[in-house]
Amino acid sequence: MGFLFPFYFNDLVGIYGVTASFGVEIFFVLSGFLIGQLIIKEVLSPPSGRGLGRFYLRRWLRTLPPYYLVLALRTWIGHPFSWKFVLFVQNFDHEAMKSFPISWSLSIEEWFYLITPFLLLLAARLGRGGSPRTFFVTCAAIAVVTIVARAVAVHRWNIQPRDHIFLRMDTMMVGVMLGGFRVYDRARYDRLAAHGKALFGIGLLGIFAMAAILYREIWVGTINESRFMRTLYFDPLSISIGVWLVGLESSRRVNASWATHRWAGVVRFISLTSYSMYLIHLSAFEPFWILNDRTTGVPQSLLFMAGALAASTVLAGLMYGVFERPVLRLRDRLVGATVIERAPASS
Repeated sequence: MGFLFPFYFNDLVGIYGVTASFGVEIFFVLSGFLIGQLIIKEVLSPPSGRGLGRFYLRRWLRTLPPYYLVLALRTWIGHPFSWKFVLFVQNFDHEAMKSFPISWSLSIEEWFYLITPFLLLLAARLGRGGSPRTFFVTCAAIAVVTIVARAVAVHRWNIQPRDHIFLRMDTMMVGVMLGGFRVYDRARYDRLAAHGKALFGIGLLGIFAMAAILYREIWVGTINESRFMRTLYFDPLSISIGVWLVGLESSRRVNASWATHRWAGVVRFISLTSYSMYLIHLSAFEPFWILNDRTTGVPQSLLFMAGALAASTVLAGLMYGVFERPVLRLRDRLVGATVIERAPASS
């Protein structure tokens, strides 16, 4: 969409802002949903320091090798390097962030992986057992502390918290608590998921409502000044995404009927290569952006956009096949695989 900005910036900037923002927020909630279940199975059943170590090792072998590979490649082709990227603290230095701007969301994820299971294990140990109540109280406490800290930071220092590492944990806690509900009270979760169509509709309605609010704030230019947008906005959006995901996950059409369609292979490819594409797409897009700066018409911009998407897809596929998949196979041989069973599909 950014390729058409020279011609339709005012018409597209709001749509671009909504789609870009919501892609990250969906990723945060979905990540929390999956990781929350893994934490329960690997770290809290029973509470185990050894399980925590295994969780860290599996996560780091999943995320760090491809990230450091792309970071090295970007440094090799001339982008400035900072040690802050190595430790995932680049979010605190917006000047350094310009070298690899899309990495801000991964930085939040990595600190989420580091902090959340440790706190849940500590709470389980202090509570003398990994009870569901301890799990949910701890998750809720993390979310509340994050929201309060974000409100204080916005009020006192007038910051922009969207990419702040320690002020976005509540979004992922929505997913973690939803995952905990699925593991600890599966029967009730399945009864809820049986109303998948209603949940899907309610969640989608909430997402559209929050999209309308975000679009308006971008359009009138008040998004960076609005206290609501910088403090409480993230939470109703995250809850709406969580409800929508339960409806989507429990859908028979999605999990059974659509799986046999011809385009299911395309969806599977995108799913498998999504992390590689997230990391590599910026490098693939950059040459086409340079060309697009000199464009004289929409057809050329559309051609450059198609070229950027094609290059991203090819590079992501190569990176996944040549590097990411072998590393994952090595991880599973060294540490063992962990499987999250899928919920029964509702009608």
